[in-house]
Amino acid sequence: MYLVKCLCVTEVEIIFYCHSFSRLCSCTRCYQRVPVLDGNVIRVLTRLRQIGSSVQSSSTTTLLWDLATKLVDVERPGDFNQAMMELGAICCTPKQPDCSHCPLGMAGLCGAFESVRTGYSWITILSITGNSR
Repeated sequence: MYLVKCLCVTEVEIIFYCHSFSRLCSCTRCYQRVPVLDGNVIRVLTRLRQIGSSVQSSSTTTLLWDLATKLVDVERPGDFNQAMMELGAICCTPKQPDCSHCPLGMAGLCGAFESVRTGYSWITILSITGNSR
């Protein structure tokens, strides 16, 4: 199941679930800058930014939505979302991630890969203050 968050024309936030990949494609095919957060994408983002806090907390969820929204490709949001899900499924797996074949790790963009490589540790977000909008 994929969680999709859209901002429709009337600027009303809509959160809905897509139960299949084909439905997910139809959700993002409107070419709006709409992120998708499934388990794979959440794992990629938390490792990318070294977010050690619980993904169940509302502050972490808000941070992940904001981060995903900023990263989504404006020109090809559906392709970007699919690539993030595939990256999480193939390289950035829950157990024994294949960092040596990850394009983000190889480009020096993944915080988790860099921390393992250099010996630095993860950080835990205790709280987020201020309005990011």
